[in-house]
Amino acid sequence: MTVDETRRGALTPFRQVRERVVSARVGPWTVTVLLLCALLAGGAWALASPLGASPDDDFHQASIWCPSPLNTSGCQLVVDSDGAIKGAYVPQPVALSVCYALNKDISGSCLRDLSDEQLVPKEHINQGAYPGGYYRFMHLFVTSNVTLSVIMMRMVNVLLAVGLLASGIWLLPAAARQGQSAAILSGLVPLGMFLIASVNPSSWAVSGVVAVWLGVHALLQARERWRIRAAATLTIVGGIVGASARADSGAFLVVVVGLTAVLHWRTVGSWWRRIPILVVPPLLGVWSYVASSQRSAISESWAPLQARDRMVVLFKDLQELPSLVMGVFGQTWGLGWLDTPMPAVVGSSALFVAGGLVMVGLSRMNGLKGLVTAALMMTIMAVALLGLLASNYYVGEGIQPRYLLPLIVVLLAMMMTGRELHSPLHLAQAQTTMIGLALAAANGLALFTNMRRYITGLDVVSPYLNRHVEWWWSFGLPPAQVFLIGSAAFAVLAFTPWLLTRPRPQAPEPAPIRQKPA
Repeated sequence: MTVDETRRGALTPFRQVRERVVSARVGPWTVTVLLLCALLAGGAWALASPLGASPDDDFHQASIWCPSPLNTSGCQLVVDSDGAIKGAYVPQPVALSVCYALNKDISGSCLRDLSDEQLVPKEHINQGAYPGGYYRFMHLFVTSNVTLSVIMMRMVNVLLAVGLLASGIWLLPAAARQGQSAAILSGLVPLGMFLIASVNPSSWAVSGVVAVWLGVHALLQARERWRIRAAATLTIVGGIVGASARADSGAFLVVVVGLTAVLHWRTVGSWWRRIPILVVPPLLGVWSYVASSQRSAISESWAPLQARDRMVVLFKDLQELPSLVMGVFGQTWGLGWLDTPMPAVVGSSALFVAGGLVMVGLSRMNGLKGLVTAALMMTIMAVALLGLLASNYYVGEGIQPRYLLPLIVVLLAMMMTGRELHSPLHLAQAQTTMIGLALAAANGLALFTNMRRYITGLDVVSPYLNRHVEWWWSFGLPPAQVFLIGSAAFAVLAFTPWLLTRPRPQAPEPAPIRQKPA
């Protein structure tokens, strides 16, 4: 054997070890802790704001208390002189709980003046604009105690999101879980955390659309019979959840399933029999979009600004369009009724992680993945731009980042697929450590700011949440304890990608080759 052959034989095994990243398998106790942390983190967000805190909550809460069709809702109806149904009577906290909205310096203390027993007429209520499934399901948790009912609904939405997303990540091949968990956690801070723990139907839009991505992605890679059945179930349940939430999330289901199928096109021979399952979410999405009038609600909710030059609007919107994406990560847009601005640390940390994941994804790109991700990026831009142009809006009017959130999370998840689906991307320990630290900081500060805004108003600057309390729940833990538990729980959850990887094994240096003396 020559010296070169000996050197190749000695280095090849080490090179193979050095190039392989071992994906860690977490045990059942670790999984249990992570699930508990996810529930605690979501629960803290559910308690971090009073009734009516999410956008248009007066509309959504009233639609939950009296789900359409109103004549069978059991509510006392509001009718005009001709007998046409205009709305329904709902408890004061349901219709008037937004008394603090649009002024960041006003706390939630005005809710004390509202009575559960006092009914008021509410005409701004769902009568076909939104799919009715979400409202009818949430109506199951309506009780005579409005506060208790809303908190139960928020916790149910947190539980649903944790169940769907955790199941989807678990059903993926072990090597794919790290990248997908990093992408989803990154996409949910801070706007996704706030919305999931609310009674806004956008909670189901995010949970449902992302669950369908995970379900289809797992289904088209599954080999074991139980995994195929579980992934199919997740895909169908996610489709029902997404289609029941909003008309636009119904349309998103069509986009996500179609692009995911294209991403897996090279393995079509192994999954073509699963096409009947893939058809279900798009059919549900089409039904949701066609059956509701929400697609025209935006243009009808404000008078179209016909005096504006459409080309001027287009030119300005193209320049400002990225702010809608940045708003998902806490930059340029606030939470709640857009009246809770986030500190710079939140947006910069969240964008740092999201941008890093995109760059990692770009480093492992092939033609098919590039086509799919480019198509999804164009879809996100088209949704935003067409929505704005439909009513001659500038960015900041009408269209909000929450409308784009489900697709942005899926985009990050798609970026974290590898050149080949059986060889997904892996992050090094240093990368996952930075992800954990940045997301923990972003979520913790966003949670603190959101609580401060409602406890005292943002005109009070203090690190002590338990002092000068103007609003808080009449039961449970004080605000500081809720913040500490929630932020600590999410900090543990943010290190899930770190737990799912091990450092690359270091190859020992090959022994020097001794040549025989001449």
